[in-house]
Amino acid sequence: MLLFARSSFQSLIIRGIHNLTFQKRLLVPNKIMFSAVFEVRSCHFPSNTAALGLMQGGGYDGYTILRTKSIPCTGARLASTADTENPARSRVDDEQPTGETISDFHLVKLRSWAFTVEPFGCVSLDTSLSARVTPTNPHDYPAADRAFVHLLLHTRNPWKPGDELDRMLKEGDADSLLERYVQCSVQYQDGVIHVTGDAVEKVGDSGMTNEEADQNDYLWLVEIPMSYDVNAVTTNEASVTIEQLENQSCDVQTDKGDIVTKKLKSDAVSLRSTCGDVNCLKMLQGNISIATGDSGTVTSDRLQGQDISVSAGSGSVLVKDVYARKSSFRSLSGTVNLGNLHGDVTVACKEGNVKIGSIDGSLKADVDRGDVSVYLAQHKDVDIVCRQGDISIKTSSDVHSKFHLQASEKIELSKELTANFTPEVEDGHAKLDTRTKRGASNGGQDSSLTAVTQHGTITLSVQSWLDSLQLEK
Repeated sequence: MLLFARSSFQSLIIRGIHNLTFQKRLLVPNKIMFSAVFEVRSCHFPSNTAALGLMQGGGYDGYTILRTKSIPCTGARLASTADTENPARSRVDDEQPTGETISDFHLVKLRSWAFTVEPFGCVSLDTSLSARVTPTNPHDYPAADRAFVHLLLHTRNPWKPGDELDRMLKEGDADSLLERYVQCSVQYQDGVIHVTGDAVEKVGDSGMTNEEADQNDYLWLVEIPMSYDVNAVTTNEASVTIEQLENQSCDVQTDKGDIVTKKLKSDAVSLRSTCGDVNCLKMLQGNISIATGDSGTVTSDRLQGQDISVSAGSGSVLVKDVYARKSSFRSLSGTVNLGNLHGDVTVACKEGNVKIGSIDGSLKADVDRGDVSVYLAQHKDVDIVCRQGDISIKTSSDVHSKFHLQASEKIELSKELTANFTPEVEDGHAKLDTRTKRGASNGGQDSSLTAVTQHGTITLSVQSWLDSLQLEK
């Protein structure tokens, strides 16, 4: 009982500090430029009245300029105005002065649509514009019976009095704006909110250069009840952000755009991008399928579900925590870097290194060309095949496992393992081979470890649970 409690405590400490270490060292910064447009903490309005008061409080006769910074945060919400047909803009000054390397962004709310809906339904997006889907505020709409769709303009260029867009917004000429710059349709029918839209012309004025006009983008901000399903398809470089929903289905497909999720719970999650990045912040829960091609990268804080599948082309796969019955990770020519794994795990990599922080369960890894590094905490059956590359395995000194190690060059065992290692015997004699080792450690009744490299070395060493944390100063 004492041994079990000690083992459980060590496993808990390893998992917790591995989380901090992995997040500090391995997860790359978010590459979500378009998401920064929405990410302004001071834009979260507790009610429509507060939003309307801020929007009408500027000096632009019903609209003002919203200034934001390209900093990563995810607290923004643009509440709907009372008159959904009247375009409005709101202004919030930067909390801190921006440096020369940080650009100021401007958001212009071109038009809004408001619907009375059922608590359960679906939003369908088919557009070439980036989109962010977020739940409506449950304090404002406890019955989950309201939905809002906002069409926004994002620009780095400050608008001057007398500009064409300035004149249209003052006059409330939303129809002229939509006809000239955007072809879009927003409808609610049979429990489904249909959102379509494509840019027709870049917003600008006669004094703008083509480069300045190219910095103007259109964005969708969709506020729906928390239980709504999501089906989103975007083209070109349009990205999709989905956060804090709890639904039955979430299906997102992009072309060159990124996919971002945050605190998303769904029965079935499918995230696919032709060459964009997929970034899952906080927890992503459900039966999960993530795929990106070309140079797209997959990063995630925590994946949790019954079945999980993650694949990438030439990009890397970086996942911090995985809790699943069965999970698989594949990359054609990128690094696979995994933190704490739980359950039955399969890893396949054509060309690239594989690193696993810890495994609590079974592991099957197949690498054509690249090195493999893994720490075995409380493993079951582990099978590692590497055709060209070195294999480094670290475990505790009291591991109870059968070993089958085979290398083309040499096999190195630490002294701690050698003392407890019982080699297989043939005709009453132990096999003496520096390139093949079969045997058991401490009886070897609990699990098995098979590691084979056709061109490389195998190193099996002891590492305590504290040393495995690899904390950096």
